[in-house]
Formats: sequence, structure tokens, C-alpha cells
Amino acid sequence: MRKKLNRLSVFFPLFNEEGNVIPLVEKALLEIPNLTNEYEIILVNDGSTDATLKIALEIAEKNERVKVVSQENRGYGGALKTGFDIAKYEWVFYSDGDLQFELGELQKLIEHTEENDLIIGYRKSRAEGFKRELITWLLKVWNKLSFDFPSFIKDTDCAFKLIKKEVLNKVLPLQSNGGLISTELLLKAYNLDFKFAQVPVTHKKRQYGNSTGDSSTVIKKAVRETVHLLNIFPERKKFLMLNFAWFGVLLLLFPVALRVNYMQNDEYTHYRMVAQFLNFDFTLDPYLGSTFYTQGLLGMVFANLFGIGSMPVLTLLISIGAVWLLSIILYTFFEVKVLPSFLTGLFIFVNPLFLYSSWGFMSENYFIFFLAASLWSYYSFARKPTRRKFIITNLLFFLSYGVRQFGLFTPLAASLDLFYKRKYKWSFVQFAVFIFFVLFHFFVFPQTPQMYDGRLSLSNLNDVDGVVTRIYIFGIYISVFLAPFIVSFIYRTIRKNPKIFVMILLSVFLFWFFEKKFEPENIKFTLRTREGETNYEVVSPKFPYLENIFTRKGVFEDNLPGDKYIFPGYFDLFGVLELSGKWLFVLFLAFVFVNLKKIEKMTLFYSLIFIGILLISPRLFDRYLLPVVISGLIMIVSLMKFSSERFSMTVLIFTLVFWLFLGYQFTADFMLVNRYIWSESQKISETENVPKNKISADHSWRQLYPNESRDRIYHFTYKAFDRAKEGSNYSLVSSFKIDYPFNFYKDSFVYLYFNKGAVDD
Repeated sequence: MRKKLNRLSVFFPLFNEEGNVIPLVEKALLEIPNLTNEYEIILVNDGSTDATLKIALEIAEKNERVKVVSQENRGYGGALKTGFDIAKYEWVFYSDGDLQFELGELQKLIEHTEENDLIIGYRKSRAEGFKRELITWLLKVWNKLSFDFPSFIKDTDCAFKLIKKEVLNKVLPLQSNGGLISTELLLKAYNLDFKFAQVPVTHKKRQYGNSTGDSSTVIKKAVRETVHLLNIFPERKKFLMLNFAWFGVLLLLFPVALRVNYMQNDEYTHYRMVAQFLNFDFTLDPYLGSTFYTQGLLGMVFANLFGIGSMPVLTLLISIGAVWLLSIILYTFFEVKVLPSFLTGLFIFVNPLFLYSSWGFMSENYFIFFLAASLWSYYSFARKPTRRKFIITNLLFFLSYGVRQFGLFTPLAASLDLFYKRKYKWSFVQFAVFIFFVLFHFFVFPQTPQMYDGRLSLSNLNDVDGVVTRIYIFGIYISVFLAPFIVSFIYRTIRKNPKIFVMILLSVFLFWFFEKKFEPENIKFTLRTREGETNYEVVSPKFPYLENIFTRKGVFEDNLPGDKYIFPGYFDLFGVLELSGKWLFVLFLAFVFVNLKKIEKMTLFYSLIFIGILLISPRLFDRYLLPVVISGLIMIVSLMKFSSERFSMTVLIFTLVFWLFLGYQFTADFMLVNRYIWSESQKISETENVPKNKISADHSWRQLYPNESRDRIYHFTYKAFDRAKEGSNYSLVSSFKIDYPFNFYKDSFVYLYFNKGAVDD
């Protein structure tokens, strides 16, 4: 037996529908009595300029069930609001007056009224053609971006909806007078936890009159209404402000990425891999130490669209995406306001390790992006666990593993966090996923010789002083890079905790203990080079201790041979950073001890696991610390509930300006040096017909064009050759001044030498 409603209000918005109104009402009077015991039919004339109103009034005179309401033209949304307001029965149905829907299909909606509050139709196939389908798709994207509109709703503006009057009483008043009326209605109902059902309905071509839904006026009005509606959803408005801020940063930096015409560090291998992937050869380079596939496949797709030279643009997009996601995590899950969320993300972006990796095709920021994405997904899952969220989260875990092996251990941290939260079932399943990751890595993944050489070394733990030294080094780096957050945390703890004297004493003891054990010059790491040799890299006795990117004279100082030029006060600056890092680290350890219960456990477990892995790593570069900087930041923010209070914001802005200035100096210098060297090397090779492996340019050039005989003709260097030491074969070709606005370097020259001896040989 077909289900019937007790009482039903039906209304139709009308604008210039003189050819449709009579068959529309006839159809309604034929179908509606079969669907309900009591009903009313309302015709809402929205300022029609044809005979629509006249015809509607004539119909109403002949049938008491039909009512006519006429108003000045207020738009489609205005007509719907009038209908919602006048409808008096428990259920309200509306459809357009253009006869594009079969009113008899209302029965299909009524069948779902037992357990739902809104039953909305969706068009199985649209009858208006590609243009309207495109507009519908764009509206869905627009709604998602603007309002985080629920994705499960298939057809937002389908004019075939059955709604409880109770729902309308709760969501009214509605603000929109245009095409966003359905968006506003459904979003408000969704936020109030009303239940939805969706039913496929037939859609036909309009027989009479013209549609206005795809006019430019309607579309422009929808854009204006979006801005207005955001005032109703202030949190979403703030969220969009955060997104637009990062979009502005992307636009600002986009031209810089386009100017990267060089390779740096070991990314020459990454470029080589992408070129290989484009030929559908997915074998990893023997000297590649990272899992790389996620980054490589992204690079392959991007290179196929824009060329392999576009990798710096992709990396910038990924880098901005990573700090954007970090800002979203802080804003969404840790109640950090928009401005401090943005400034915190910007603070990470100008970190010298992150900023360096934002230009080119290094792996670090790709890993950070997928780490941030997986953390965002995990926090959403932990808040309200579902199977779908669990699958998405672990897919992101796997993608992060596909960039670097560090991603293996994120599922383990998640398992421990779920266990701590007493979600034992999910914890055990997550641990099983971790075991799967490990087995996959060691028994399925095609490991390279470099990966075998880089396997973990438990023997590192036998050297107790070495372990303490490494922990101290990690702590100093993290404290220097997260100084404003640690300072704010300590400040807030001092204000609220009476045990301050005990914590200060503990800090002094920790400082004495670490200083007594601290022997960085005795720490060595192994590194396999392309020539197959194993080198031992000694840690510097002064900060920055770890080599590779962040040095006292800039970034990647070893890029060129020779003693690099300096800037005034560099020695004192890094001395202050080192001392500050030491004290901030021990103070943080002491102060966090009394706040362990409040700390965010996922990032705590992740940080501890990650540091444990670094302790037994056979080699270590400073850029490997970036993930623990990110997890440490979230951990500290979870403790201090970072807000826009004056002290915290002042400290953050002050240190942000410092790192922004230093990052600008180091980045501008490094970019200009590399742009000059690569451009000049290409010029020499082309104009003088010199083989590229006969030019000693920067590190990547030499690795890309190896020369086993070492008989290179041209040499770039930071320092002028001493002819007494180097011999008379070398003659100076040119000295190039590295200069840019506000350059603080002294005598910043790059020298090019010609080796006559290599030619004679």
C-alpha cells in the first residue's frame, strides 16, 4: 500500500510562466489528492511581467485549494522564502513552475518520510545540456570551498524537495534571494542535525518560456550572496580568510619558483627519476636513499602537463600546501585563531630548513605535506571514528611513506594514541596496519643499495654519551626553531604554576647534565657517495652542529668549494642561538614534566618514536629534523592553547621577522649563486663547445655530469685561488658580485677559473 501524508502544502515559484501555469496546476490537482489527505497549492508570483499573475488568479477563483501570492520581483530565493513562510501544513513540497519534473514522483519522496526530515530529489540526468551541468558542478565545488557544504548531497539546487515544516521553522529566516537559497537551507538543516534522504527523479526539457538559472546576472548574484551568507557562518568566513591568506602567499612567491633554473643538493637524482618515470621505467636509482615513489609519480604527472622544468613550481605548491594544512590543523583541532594560525604556518615556512626545500625538487617538504595531511585526517578520525576516515588516514600514511621511510612509523604513533584514548579495537587494527607497512617495506618494496647502507644501527645505543649528545643536539635545534612557542609556554606556566622554583632547579640540573655529556665532535655519520666510497662526516662542535643545509654562512655552504664569504656578526649571532637553544630545551623539559597529562599524545608519541629512530640512524642531516619540528610545534601548542594574547603574539612576530629576514638573505644569496653558476656553465658549454663534465660548477652539476679523471677545465669557487698553492695553471676568468636589495654579506663574490693544465693534458 502506498504511503500517504496527513497534510501537505505544495507551492510553485513563478516568474513569466504564462505558458506553463495552467498545465502545472492541472497536473498538481490530478496528482496531489492521491498523496495526502489534506493539501493546499500555493502559486507564488515573483513579479512576472507577462500574464502569469492574471492566469493564476483566474485558476484560484475556480478552485479553493489554490492560493495565489504576488510580490515584487525578489528573485528565486525570495519566491521560495515566501512559499516557506505561507505554507501551513506539517510537510512542505515545492517544485519549479516550468514542468520539468513529474509531480507524480513525489510519491517516491513520501516513502522516505518515516525516518527523515528532508527528502530531496536529485536529477538522474539533466535535460538542459552541458552548460547547465557545468554550472551545477561548479556550484557544488563553490559550495564546498565556500561553506564546506556536505559532500553527500548530490544535487543541491534540484527543485524537487519535501521538507518538514519543523525544519523550516528552525532554519528560517533565510537570507538568500537568489540561487544560493537551497545551499543556505540545506546547510543550516545539516548543521542542526536533521536527517536527509535523497531520491532520483526524472528531469525533462522546458516546454514553454526561458530559463534564467544560467544567466550571468544570476551567477554574479550568487557570488555576491556568498559573501553575504558568510556573515551567517562566521567560523567558515574566518576559515576562508585563512585560505585566502595562503593563496596570497602562493601568488607572491610563484614568480620566484619560475626563476629556479638549477638543481641543488641531491635532487639531480629526483629529476633523473621523473624523466625515467615518464618513460614508464619505475626502477629506483641505486643511490636513491628515499622511497620516493609518491613524489616521483606526482612529478611525473606534473611534468607530463607542464614539462620537467616545472618541478620547482610543483614543490612550491606542495610547500605552501604543507604549511596551509598545518594552519588548518591548528585552527580546526586546537582552537587557534585565524591570525596566529596563519603566522604559525608562516613561521614554519620561513624556517631555513623548510624554506630551502621549497625551491627545487627536494623530498623534505613533500613528506611534510603528506605528514600534515595524514595528521589532519587522523585528528578528524580520532574525534569521530568511522571506517571511511580510517581508510583515508592510512592511505595518507602510506603516501607519506612513499616519499620517505619515516612514514613507516606514523601508524605506530597513531596506534599508541588510540590505545591511550581507550579505543582498543581501532588501536589493534592500526597496529596491524603498522606491521603491514613494515613487512611491505622489508619484503616487497624494491630497496636500493643506498637504503641497505642507511639501515638503522642499534649499536649507536652502546655509546651513552653519544646518545645524550644526539638528544641534546636534536633538542637545541628544535628549541631554536620553535623558540617563540616554547617561550610563550614557559611564560604561561610560570604565571599559573606555583612549583616554579622546583622547575628552575630541575632546568639547572638538566643543563649541567647535558653540558657534561656533550661531545658533538665525537659523533660521526657514514655516507655512501656515488663513487662508492664511505665517508665519515664529523659533527661541528658549534651550532649549527649538523651539516647539509643550515650553516653559519648561509644554506648548503658545501655547494661550492672554497671558504664562503660572511656577514658581520655571524659568529655572535649563532653563539646566541646556541645558548638560547640550550636553555630553552632544558627549561622546556622541566616545565613539560608537570604538564604531561595535558600534552597532545599523538604528536608526543610521534616525536618520541622519531627521535628514537634518529638516535639509531647511521647518518643524519639537519633537514631530517623537519618532521619532529612540526610534531613538536603541535605538541607545544596543545599545551599552551596558543591564542592571540599580546605576549605570545609579540614574541611570535618578533622571531618571525628575524627568521624572515635571515631566510630572505640566505635564500636570495643561494638562488643568485646557483642561477649565475648554471647559466654561466650552460653558456660556456654551448659557446666554447666544452663538455659539461669538464666544468666544475656546483655540487649537483658535478654529480649530474661526473668526471672520474677530474680534469675539469672551468672551476667555480667561493674563494679566490692562491696561485702559490694552486699553481700557475689557473687563471681568473671572472668574478661575479652576488648582490640583491638589503644584502648583508661582505665581499660576496663567486670566482670562475680556467685550468690551462686540463686543456694541455
